[in-house]
Amino acid sequence: MTNILKRNVDDEQHFRNSPKFQFADLDISEELKQKGEKQTDGELKLILPYPPSVNNLYATFRGRRITSAKGRKFKADIAVLAKKQGAKLLSGELSVTFRVFRPKRIGDLDNRLKISQDALKGICFADDKQIIEIHAFRFDDKANPRIEIDLKQI
Repeated sequence: MTNILKRNVDDEQHFRNSPKFQFADLDISEELKQKGEKQTDGELKLILPYPPSVNNLYATFRGRRITSAKGRKFKADIAVLAKKQGAKLLSGELSVTFRVFRPKRIGDLDNRLKISQDALKGICFADDKQIIEIHAFRFDDKANPRIEIDLKQI
């Protein structure tokens, strides 16, 4: 088994065993059926873990802004989960809707968006410049904190 393949298998085992990512095995199509929605070619609907605050995910190194180790891990985790839910690369201009369900009544909405958007680059869209419309909503859900992301080609 190659190192890359072994790492991907190890990552998936990590998700299955991690309480933080209990919904890694979530069948997105079943969730969408319950809401009366279905995936189409020009859109994606993802349900992902509640993102950490952007305040701890970037660092300055030798005068440059880089993603911290915690940020890189979050991005890798999101990539695996998004692909598992059928994420595909969308082309053209996109509209993105974020619904953030936070565990506590604290924290800024916009602090959770950037890392989620960055994590989907190369998975759902090639470049951030494709996103020309953003909608963001905040809700409270102590029992099931998460972020729901809808991407649509315009």
